[in-house]
Order: sequence, then C-alpha cells, then structure tokens
Amino acid sequence: MVANAKLLVEGIDVPTIDMVVLAEPVHSPTKILQMAARAQRPSAGKACGYVMVPERRVYSAPTKLPGSTARDALVAFANEDSELAVALAHMAERRREDGRDLPYDEWPAAVRDRVALLGEGSQLERELALMQRCVNAVVVELAGVQQVGSVADKVAWLRAMYPEEKPVGQEAVEVPRELLPAGVASASFRPGAFLYRIGNNWVGGKVNTRLTAEQMAALEELPWVAAWVDGLRQARAKRGVS
Repeated sequence: MVANAKLLVEGIDVPTIDMVVLAEPVHSPTKILQMAARAQRPSAGKACGYVMVPERRVYSAPTKLPGSTARDALVAFANEDSELAVALAHMAERRREDGRDLPYDEWPAAVRDRVALLGEGSQLERELALMQRCVNAVVVELAGVQQVGSVADKVAWLRAMYPEEKPVGQEAVEVPRELLPAGVASASFRPGAFLYRIGNNWVGGKVNTRLTAEQMAALEELPWVAAWVDGLRQARAKRGVS
C-alpha cells in the first residue's frame, strides 16, 4: 500500500495498482477521474480496478448526500461511461413513472456491476443502505433536472457542428440553441478535448471515454474522421518504433 497527499493524482503509471482509496473528500469530477485512472491500467491477471470511497458522515435525508464523495464519484464516472449514464437515466425514468426509489435488486445490471459490496452481515446491510442512498440521490437529480453533456450529446454535437471539417484546438465553444433540449438555456463543449478522449476507441490502448459501436459508426460517417483516425494510428506506430 502507498499513501500520499495529492502527489500521485496523475502521471504515475503502475499497472498493478488495483485499488484507489479516496480517503478525503474529493468533489471535482476531473480529480476523481484522474485518481481513479491509477487503478484502471491493464495488467496481467487483473480483471478490473476498484475505487473505495469511505463515507464517515451519516445523513438523515434518505435521498440526499450533501458533499458526498461517493455521489460525486458516481456522477463523474457516468459522465465518461455511456452504459452507466444510460442505466441511471433509465432508473430516473422509472422513478418518474413509479414515484419511488428503486431497491438494489431492481437496479440495471450496468449499475450493479459497477458497485462492489464487500461487507458481511450487518456491515453489508449498512453498506447497501449507504450505496442505495448514494445512487438514488443521483437518480433524484436526473429525474428532476434535464441533463446535457453526456457522451451521446457530445457525439450528436460533433456531428451537427463539424459536418465537414475536424475541430481545431482545445477551446470551449457554445452549443447552438437548436441542439439543446427544451428547458436548457446554454451549454459549452470542448470538441478538441472530446476527440482526445475518444481516439483510442479506434486505435487501442487505454480508452478515456468509451463509445458504443453505434456512436463510433455515427462519427465514422463524418468525412474527416477517417483521416483523423489514420493520423492517430500513424502517431501510435511512430511511438511504438521509438
């Protein structure tokens, strides 16, 4: 075990690391994803990486966890995991229809598979209750607030905003109003950063933002994507030679 205070957040590559513990409150999605990435490196005999989030406070409200790192971690992961985002959106729709929180045994597999329950007996019961409150807090927000900026949104924006030429640079751009859902006044988008995060879906290696096969096919219809992917492959081959 290696303990550190904000020193090994990014840039360290030790593939055998299989668990990261967020021992102090972290609420920045970027920081959470950077820390979690330390356990996401592939390694022989390693099926997955874990992120442990100790929760020391007890909240009385059944669906609100103010300042909860577990809640913020779940939101951060959903922003980069389209399957998890879709599953949480499905839970939000069920909540709107049924008017109740879904218990663990009714969660979609994409949510259950991403939650590790490690306790036994009464400890497991407390752990499950906390996780249900955490997940349901996110679902409550999704049920009441129109969300924008998911992976699916960004794929659609890329197709609509850059139909002929690849975006250049890392600057944020405003999303045209006609591309936003009803009730959302504005949203910004960094197309260059999004391309950086999805590139390895085509060329292999660690994938920062995973796309579905349908999303990849939709982007491949853009005339500039083939040349962009070819450039990524050439750059990867050069790094391999060097």
